[in-house]
Amino acid sequence: MPRRKRLNEYFSTESSTEQRGTAQSRAIDRSEAELIAKIAAEKVFALMSGRIISALDKCLEKLEKLEKRLDMIEKSLQAGGLPGQRGRPKPQLRRGKGRLAERLEEYLDKHRFLLLSESRHKLGAPASRVREAADEIGAVQLELEGDIAILMPEHLEEFDALLAEAKSPDPLEAARKLGVYAQLFERMRRSGLVYYDSAKGYWRRLE
Repeated sequence: MPRRKRLNEYFSTESSTEQRGTAQSRAIDRSEAELIAKIAAEKVFALMSGRIISALDKCLEKLEKLEKRLDMIEKSLQAGGLPGQRGRPKPQLRRGKGRLAERLEEYLDKHRFLLLSESRHKLGAPASRVREAADEIGAVQLELEGDIAILMPEHLEEFDALLAEAKSPDPLEAARKLGVYAQLFERMRRSGLVYYDSAKGYWRRLE
């Protein structure tokens, strides 16, 4: 006859089953907790990133408004007083240039040219205001394919002189000859604004 289990053996078997179930439940709970924590961390990161970008955009917008206000005040002083101010006109302080125009002129003196697509990154100002500043300082604006190059007339003359010294029809060698104007040369070449004149033996700008 088969041996009957004792009462304590039944309790021992049930206890072992309960322990295994508890261990599995703990493993599932831990896995779910880790998943929830991961999702929560990703949502918090996305939320914080969005808020930071929004805050930066607002700061940049405020700076642009402040710069416009300063330009208005400066021009008003040069014209004879602050807006709404009455009385004897003030003497003109200096030949006027906006603050952005001065920054653009300094940038062109140092780097020779500016691509309009990089204006916000380089000068912290939108393209429309940079074009206005370029007109203010008498800069040349060259229409490229998908972009505009801004440079002073004397720098365009320097560019033309370097083009005439580039005797090789190889664009890479010509770009090396152009030095600081290498990027401008390549963008103008792609836009069909410079070409190699085989009859004269050097590169020329299309006028």
